[in-house]
Order: sequence, then structure tokens, then C-alpha cells
Amino acid sequence: METKKQRLDYVRKIKGLKYSDLIGNDRIVTPDNLRVTVSRENDKIDYYLSLIAKKHNISEQWLIEGIGEMDLPPRQIQPNKEVDTVDDLQIPDLEDEDLESVENSFGNRFVKLPTGEYLMYMPLFEWDVAASLLDNEGDTRHPDYEDVAQHITIVQKPQQGKYSAFRIKGGSMEGTDPTKYVPDGSIVWGRELQRSLWRDELKINKFPLWIIGSTDFGRPTLKEIVEHKTETATIIVDSWNPSKEYAHNVPVSLNTVKMLYYVMKVETPLADVY
Repeated sequence: METKKQRLDYVRKIKGLKYSDLIGNDRIVTPDNLRVTVSRENDKIDYYLSLIAKKHNISEQWLIEGIGEMDLPPRQIQPNKEVDTVDDLQIPDLEDEDLESVENSFGNRFVKLPTGEYLMYMPLFEWDVAASLLDNEGDTRHPDYEDVAQHITIVQKPQQGKYSAFRIKGGSMEGTDPTKYVPDGSIVWGRELQRSLWRDELKINKFPLWIIGSTDFGRPTLKEIVEHKTETATIIVDSWNPSKEYAHNVPVSLNTVKMLYYVMKVETPLADVY
């Protein structure tokens, strides 16, 4: 029967990891005490293996108990229960003074509906317009965007934060897995993560898809962030399309990034993905 150390060594081999890579910049778990703990399989080993499994997206049950497969099943992207899309809803006239409406500090407007829900308005950036966001440091309130079209969704209550929508162009996220498929022409929208929070590890398990405005790309781009290396201020991004035409597992320095939006909703030409 395989030991825990043997399973961990297998992970290290196929992923090309050193002991110093397994947990990252954890101040308590050093490579040396991790190596000793694994070799002796003392009482801390399960705690360490649990951290490693979460960090490297492998099965904790397999790594600790040897049950099942090493790889986790594909992440199922669940609908965001706080929001919904506007279908055949009659959009009210924003100039109607009887409507109850509020605007947050980032310019997103909220109009209350008879149901008690709210219409949320956010700028919708088409492919060419989106490129200019990098020139303006991602500031969607810049005068250049006064006439940008608005995307509308339904929320349960007015939201804090800065929300924007982007129309996707190209097939880099058209994966073969139906849970990982964002076709050309889709609209994605989400909330900007303020730069002061980039030092903390991004919540990529909760929000796998991000709109990334980096000078490396030349325009805001939709990618999955698969890893955030806080010690080097680097993110690893991936395309869902398996074709060699698209780059995979690409490191991007956050020093080149002007804006980060975590995607809350994907609306394809055919149906909502989530």
C-alpha cells in the first residue's frame, strides 16, 4: 500500500515541484519541517497535506487516505444567486422622477422595481473601446466613456463597488468541457478588485474567471487565474480552449496589470453560463 510520502512524492514528480513549492510562502511551514514531517509521518502530516491539496487543486482524500483519484473533478460553475439577467422585462424610463433610484460611488445606478428588486446599470465595453481602458488606468468614469452603452441586470439590493461588463471577442475561452465554455460574443460582467487587495491571495476558487487589464495583453482579456503567487506578485492565467493557438499557464506580473475584475456572470449568445 502506498504511503502518504509516496503519494506526495508522486505529486512532486508529475508537477515538477520542490518542497519549497508545495506550500509557498507559509511562514510556519518551512521546507525543512515539511520534509521532516513527511518522512516521519508524524501527527502534523495530515494538516500539511490538506494545505498542499488545496493549494495545488488535488484530492485531499486521495493524498491523505489514498482513496479515489488524485485529480479533482472539473469545477462546476454555479449560478450567482444574488443576480439575474434581464430577459423580456420592460425597462423603465430613467427620467421618470417617481422611480426610486440610487447611484453608488463608482457610478453604477440602481432602479427599484415593483418586486423590490433593483435594476443595476453598468458600462458595457465592446472590444475596441475596452482597449482604451488601459490608457485610462481602467477608470470607467473617464470622460471618454460617457456615451458607452449600459448593460442591465437584476440584483437583490444596491451594490457597493465598481461593476462593468465586457463583450468577449475571440475563441480563447471556448473549451471542450461544457462547464468551461465562453464563446465569442458573450458578455461577462463583474466587480473590480481594488489594487490594495492584490497583495492578498486572490479568491480564485470562488471566482475562477477574471477580466485582466494588462499591458502584456494590450487590452482587457478574459482568462482563468489558476494560481496567485503572492511572494512574487505574479498570477498564472490559462485559456480554456485547448488549442495550441492559445497560450496556457502564462505568468503575468501584477506590475503590468492596470485592473482586475472577478467575473460574476457570463451571458452567452445562447444561454447564461453562470
